[in-house]
Amino acid sequence: MPSSFAGMKVGISFALVGTIVGELVAGETGLGHVILVIQGSFDTPTVFVALALLCILGVILFKGLELAEERMLPWHASQRGKPAAESTPSTQPDKQLRLLADAKR
Repeated sequence: MPSSFAGMKVGISFALVGTIVGELVAGETGLGHVILVIQGSFDTPTVFVALALLCILGVILFKGLELAEERMLPWHASQRGKPAAESTPSTQPDKQLRLLADAKR
């Protein structure tokens, strides 16, 4: 399952780029078409607004996927180092080492 999320993270970026390229080449609607038409009329601020919207859309999609990954894979190594709800001895290696050392004495 972790590799599925890794693949989806890569795939979501390619899907967004592919969508825009498809709209640039053959679309009659969408942000890709808007960028193409507005670029031809040299309306630079509108082109940058469309690009900013694409960036925001990409970040929202990626962060949404990361949120789903955090909720579905709390046990995975990619989630280590984040604050845990409950501290267990297995998450405290120093404490385990001290307990082992005390047990040997």
